[in-house]
Amino acid sequence: MTTLSCDFGFKVEEENRYEVEAKMWHHAIHDHADMLKSMTIEQLTQWLMGKDKQLGDSLAIHQEVEFAASPNRIYEVLTDAAQFSKVSGGAPTEITPEAGGSFSCFGGMIVAP
Repeated sequence: MTTLSCDFGFKVEEENRYEVEAKMWHHAIHDHADMLKSMTIEQLTQWLMGKDKQLGDSLAIHQEVEFAASPNRIYEVLTDAAQFSKVSGGAPTEITPEAGGSFSCFGGMIVAP
């Protein structure tokens, strides 16, 4: 069972996590778009700063996913640039496979020296 909710009381609970995520995205786009479009950058900045105060100093996203693959296969995909690029939609990827090596994923959106 997957459950997602927003600060404005919208809640989705379903067995199919993809359906839950789809319903939450649909809600966010259709029900909050006008509010977000009407806010200035300064207002959005203040709102985000307020969210940080509510959440404290540590911001974390926790998600658990079950893969139908062995741990070795997952490690192989995560440490091979061509395979990672393929499973992540074809975005440019650079991975140094050695422990502690650098990487750049999703066309440079995520990087580590």
